[in-house]
Amino acid sequence: MAFPLSKSKLQSHHQCPKKLWLEINQPNLAPINEVQQLILDRGTAFGDAIRSTFSDGVLIEEKNSQKALIETAKWFNLFASGEPRKPVFEAAFTYKGIIVRVDVLNPLPGGTWELIEVKSGSLKPSHVRDASIQALVIEMSGTFVNLSKISIGIPESTFTFTGSANIAGILNVIDKTLEAKELFTEIESCIESALNTVVLPTVPEVSTGAHCKTPHACGFASHCTNTKLQPGETFIVPVWHLSKDPLTKIVQKFLPKKRDLAAVSKSDLETAIQLQMREVACGKPYYLESALQVFLNEQPFPRYFLDYETNNSPLPLWVGTHPGEVIPFQFSLHVWTAPDAPLQHHEFIATTNVDPRPALAKALVEAINLVGPVFAWNGNSTEGPITEKLCAHYPSAAATLRQIADSCRENDPLRKFRQWMYFPKMAGDWGLKSIAKSILPTNPYFGLAIKNGVDAMKGYEKYLAMLPSSNRDQLEADLKAYCGVDTSVMIDIWKTIQRMHASP
Repeated sequence: MAFPLSKSKLQSHHQCPKKLWLEINQPNLAPINEVQQLILDRGTAFGDAIRSTFSDGVLIEEKNSQKALIETAKWFNLFASGEPRKPVFEAAFTYKGIIVRVDVLNPLPGGTWELIEVKSGSLKPSHVRDASIQALVIEMSGTFVNLSKISIGIPESTFTFTGSANIAGILNVIDKTLEAKELFTEIESCIESALNTVVLPTVPEVSTGAHCKTPHACGFASHCTNTKLQPGETFIVPVWHLSKDPLTKIVQKFLPKKRDLAAVSKSDLETAIQLQMREVACGKPYYLESALQVFLNEQPFPRYFLDYETNNSPLPLWVGTHPGEVIPFQFSLHVWTAPDAPLQHHEFIATTNVDPRPALAKALVEAINLVGPVFAWNGNSTEGPITEKLCAHYPSAAATLRQIADSCRENDPLRKFRQWMYFPKMAGDWGLKSIAKSILPTNPYFGLAIKNGVDAMKGYEKYLAMLPSSNRDQLEADLKAYCGVDTSVMIDIWKTIQRMHASP
């Protein structure tokens, strides 16, 4: 028996019928990126881990839906016949072609059950709808499950990791029974509508709009907005490069009629950088304001270039830390002391499950031993606030750490680059990797084993769990190499910009 719908598919239909149809018929049009995959992986890992906090539970391990239904029915028939009840994980139920797998069914007094939908982040309205779908399917499935409570389980922010395998208390279970039951009628109607959508021979017509971002950013946005160059199109700057998000107002202002930014009237653009991007679209090789070169040349020495790698796992990695905390575990700091002086490099990586912040803060303060500006790409939003929080973990150097934090915010290069430069290959992205591939003769990220921040998070989690070995040593070297490039590349870009001719 085929099951055309799942909980997530039904949620997709609720967001947009077109999204559901595309997920079933053309899923390749919305490939999952590394950030989305990390979120999915963390949700799975958290859901698996919290099972240990329930006593003597039963896991329905069968992946085949039909066999999982049979296994679930077997257990609940046993419970109905007098077998002592126990928590059940991944129980399967079906109703009208929709199948659900329930994270936790927990026995309550009086023969009833609590449904717990487990999430690895903060509570959101869509989580209640997730739980409501499952509860409705259970109630209508005809199985011996009397639900009296519908709850959402999320990481308990006050839970403190002790280093023990015992993580009792990490799950905060929030009763959402009333809110979930209020959705039953609407969900019943949504099931009928979704079943009609999945059998449509062609994709339903739905215009883009606010629903494309709620409750989740839709992976089909680029497809639905047609923001990819088509055969025969050779635009230097397409209009969708005005924003990394094709659904923003400025992009939708011109699509679908105008796709080439060169065809857009100057009067229709809103900012100075948009006007300069249009000049590039019309044939100017690049935009580089001399003010950026002046700014770079005027910065005093020594110049410090800082980058952190962080982790915010719902399953804490270090003793004394909490779920979801953004914790720096690594830094790279390049020091440029004079125009032609060789660069100095300082680095830190936490090698144990001890909270890394005190040692990291101490190493950072020792490395920045002379007064000079600290540059961190997007430092106003990332390195600045993170460094500020380090004060609580190394109070004896709190004044110095605050100075570093303030410098990261005040000297964030991203703001100047976003204002005063644009190259066609950047494709509307002022990230370090994008600029590096646009203006450097060789891409320093090419060939690295760790290729992005998500790789660094996942690689570090693997590293921390490994016993001493040559493989662990190599992974540490790979992590350091990636973080090191994130700071050295700022200097490479800096020097390249200084050598270039400014735009006329």
